[in-house]
Amino acid sequence: EEKKTLKERLQVIQEVTLTVQNAIGYIASLCESCKNTFNFSVPFLSWLLILVLIIGAIVLYYIPVRYLVMMWGVNKFSRKLFRPHSMVNNEVLDFLSRVPDDETLRDCRELRPAPHSEEKRRDQRKKKLN
Repeated sequence: EEKKTLKERLQVIQEVTLTVQNAIGYIASLCESCKNTFNFSVPFLSWLLILVLIIGAIVLYYIPVRYLVMMWGVNKFSRKLFRPHSMVNNEVLDFLSRVPDDETLRDCRELRPAPHSEEKRRDQRKKKLN
C-alpha cells in the first residue's frame, strides 16, 4: 500500500468536494425548475403539465392499476426486442430540463432603461422653478 503525499490527499479532497458541489447544484436547479413550473414562470409548460395530469387522472379512473402495471412491464421487457438501439430516457427530467431555474430567469428578464441623471436634474429644476 502506497503512502499518499499531502498534495495528493488535498487533490483527492478537492475532487470530491467539486463532485459534491456539482451534485448539490444540480439538485437545487431541479427543485427551482419544479417551483417555476408550478408558479407559471413559463405558462406553456405549466399548462402542458396540468393537461398531462388531468389526462393521467382520467386514465387512472377508467383503467385499473393492475392493467397499467402489466402494460408497463410488457413495454419495459419487450423494448429491447423491438427497438434494440433505442436510448432510455426519463421524461420527467427531460421536461424539467426545459423549465428555466431562477438564475436563468434572472439572466433573461428584460432590463428597464435607467433614466439619465442629467434629465432627472433638468426635470427637478423645472419643477422647482414652477
